Amino acid sequence: MPADHWAYKYVEYVREQGVVQGYDDGTYRPDALCTRDQMAVYAARAFGLPM
Repeated sequence: MPADHWAYKYVEYVREQGVVQGYDDGTYRPDALCTRDQMAVYAARAFGLPM
């Protein structure tokens, strides 16, 4: 994602915290819709819940 994208600093932060890892191709897509299973993984990682 370009450094001038509005979500860049937020994606960098949650990536550094280990909440997101990006897609298999190494990209991040902040403008894409989030699926239910993706949100469940984000929440579990953010709160340190076992998966």
